[in-house]
Order: sequence, then structure tokens, then C-alpha cells
Amino acid sequence: MAVADVGGTHARFAIAEIEKGSVVSLGEPVTLGTNDHASFQTAWRHFCEVNPGEEPKSLSVAFAGPVDGEVLKLTNNPWVIRPALAQEKLDVEHFCIVNDFAAVAHAVGALDDKYFDHVTGPEGAFPDDGVTTVVGPGTGLGVAQLLKTADGHMHVIETEGGHIDFAPMD
Repeated sequence: MAVADVGGTHARFAIAEIEKGSVVSLGEPVTLGTNDHASFQTAWRHFCEVNPGEEPKSLSVAFAGPVDGEVLKLTNNPWVIRPALAQEKLDVEHFCIVNDFAAVAHAVGALDDKYFDHVTGPEGAFPDDGVTTVVGPGTGLGVAQLLKTADGHMHVIETEGGHIDFAPMD
């Protein structure tokens, strides 16, 4: 399976080995400048040409923006992705696209405690349940929430933190 992280400046592609629904290894990423390719489709073709293995038939994309429309656009990049046409245009059998920070939140939920560093507040293990907010810079300000329930289920709520105003008051 191929995976991609598409932002305003770069698109990163790699081959992921999946076992029992989890990534067990990730190949060396191929980073392409979005200004160097006319479209996501041409960047995908470039990746397929430089990838030494057979052409991937599944593609999962983390996209730096909202993914709930018929036409997905980036803030500072002319590329558009039409999810309904992606399988045909990219010549893949399976296509999935999620918000980039929703993807990060899913990854956070799957990581062991050893991958987290304590920054502030009371020391303790990462909670088994409850809400965790994931925030980070990228094309904009990425924000997602991860809700872990007591029965072990995870729910991710994607947001667009870069599209909010900050108006502190006295």
C-alpha cells in the first residue's frame, strides 16, 4: 500500500507494509515539491515511476485541509483532488483520504507510552480513556481530538484550527 502526506509545499509518498490492520514498516519517503508538479495525479505518477517495486494498487492520503467536499483544495497550492474520481484517475483499486491531523490523531492513539515525552503538569502515563488534543504546525495550524473510550474504541474529530480567530479579552 502507498501512503501520502499532501501539504501546501510538499507531497510525501512512501510504501507502507500493513499486517492485521496496522503499519509494521514504512519505506523511505519520496518528497516532491508541489510547485514542481501540475497536479496530485502527476506527482503520484512521478512517485510510481521512481518506486522500485510494482505499482501500488492502494493509496491512503493525509490531506492538509477539509476532506468533506466533492472538490478538495489546498490553501497555498493550486492542486485539487476529487475523491469520487481518484481511483480511476490514479489507477488504484482502493483510495482513502483523511485530514492530515486526523491521521496524526489516529497515530497518537496507536502509539505506546514510550513514544511520549512529559512536557508539563503532573507526571503520569498517557490516559487509557478520555480526550486528547493533537496540535501542530504544517500548512496551517493542525488540530484534531482523539477520544479513547473505556472499552478501547477510538474516535477522531478533525478540525481546522488554522481557520479560527484568536481574540483574547480582559
